[in-house]
Amino acid sequence: MIVHAEEKCKMPVRVSEIIKGELYLTDMTAAISQETKQSIKMTHVVNASNRSAPNRFEKDGVKYLNIDLEDNMEVDLTPAFEKASAFANGAINGNTRACTCTISPYYV
Repeated sequence: MIVHAEEKCKMPVRVSEIIKGELYLTDMTAAISQETKQSIKMTHVVNASNRSAPNRFEKDGVKYLNIDLEDNMEVDLTPAFEKASAFANGAINGNTRACTCTISPYYV
């Protein structure tokens, strides 16, 4: 289910709700936005930006998983998806929120 911010939940525009109230997909801009952090009550971030996006809210207690991959079609994404899935599931099972950050079309 994709929820558009302005239509349903008053979420920032660059946020898609994947699992209602629990898992969101964002782009880099949204993932480093204070507005996004507050509106979705961000607690965990999978940062797949290859360190292009800073772990901006680490000092605020947001937990980060950094996934660094080469940005090309030959990269095997399986290990990255397994790590990200385990991280997000841990956040959801802990009754918190997970936010994913992607910037490459190959990773979307």
